[in-house]
Amino acid sequence: MKARCAMKKKVNNAKFDTAKALADRLIEMLDKGVSPWHKSWNCGGLGLPRSSTGRVYRGLNVFILGLMGYKNPYWLTFRKAKELGGNVKKGEKGCPVMYWSRREFEVKDKDGNVVIGKDGKPEKRSAMLIRGYTVFNAEQCEGLPDKFYPKPPKGSENKVAPHKGAENIWAGYKDAPKVNHGWAGCSYLPVADEIRMPHKKAFDSIEEYWAALFHEGCHSTGHETRLGRKFGNHFGSEPYAKAELIAEMGAQILCQNCGITRTLENTAAYCKSWASAIRSMPDYGKAIVCAAAQAQKAADWIMGIKYDEKED
Repeated sequence: MKARCAMKKKVNNAKFDTAKALADRLIEMLDKGVSPWHKSWNCGGLGLPRSSTGRVYRGLNVFILGLMGYKNPYWLTFRKAKELGGNVKKGEKGCPVMYWSRREFEVKDKDGNVVIGKDGKPEKRSAMLIRGYTVFNAEQCEGLPDKFYPKPPKGSENKVAPHKGAENIWAGYKDAPKVNHGWAGCSYLPVADEIRMPHKKAFDSIEEYWAALFHEGCHSTGHETRLGRKFGNHFGSEPYAKAELIAEMGAQILCQNCGITRTLENTAAYCKSWASAIRSMPDYGKAIVCAAAQAQKAADWIMGIKYDEKED
C-alpha cells in the first residue's frame, strides 16, 4: 500500500493560502517556545476539537485548534452559529481551518473528448478540492443549544492509566516491527524493519518511554510493506526534517489518544530548531499540511483505524 499526499496534485497555488496561514500559526507558537506536537489538545477532559456535527478534526486542523487554548471542544463557522440560533460575540477573532475532499473526474483530450482506456472505460483521475474556513470556539459564541456547552467530567475514576492505554494502542499495531531493547538511543532501521530502544528504566518516566516508542513506530509505518513513505537518511536534510516532523506529529496523535502528556525535548532550543527547519522548507505551508496528513495516516495505521479519505 503506497501513501500519497494529496497535496502533491497540481493545483492553483492560491489554494494553499490557508495552508500557509496554518503553518504560520505553528511557527508563531514555536517562536514562543511552545511545541505544537507536545501540547495537550484535550479541551479540559472533554475530548479533541470537533465540528458542530461532532466530527473530530484531523491532521493539521487539530494541532492548530488545540493550540488556541479553549476548554470547549466545539468549533463553528459564523454561518453555522447563526443557523443554530446563536451568534459569535462581537470582537471575537476566528481560527483558520482547512477542508478537503477527493473528487474523481473523467480525463478529456485537447478537443474535449473523454479519453477511453484500454479496458474500454473512460479514464479517470482524482484531485483534491481544498477550501479554507474560519471557525470560532463555542466559548466565543452565545445563544447556542446546550449541547455545545458540555460540562467537564467529574473525577478520574475508571480511567485507564496512560501507559496502559499506550500498551493497548501498541498491541493493536498488527504488523509492528520487532522492538529490541538495550540500545543507547532510539531509532528505526528500515532495512531490518526493526526499532531499537533503551530499556524502559532508562527513561525519566514510563510515559516518556511510550512517547519515544510511538515516535519510532510512526517512522516504521513508512516501510514499503506499510505506507511506503520515503525516508530521509541525511541528518539536517529536508527529507530528514520532514520524516522527523511526521514522526513527531504522529506520536503526539497517539499520545493524545491514551492521555500521555509529553515533556521529552519540550525546550526553547528544540522549538527554535523546528521553527528554523520549517521556514527553510520550500512552500512550507504545503509541506506542513502534507506532513500532518501523513502523520495522521501513520497514527491511524498503528491504531488499526481505516478512515474514509474522500472527505477530511
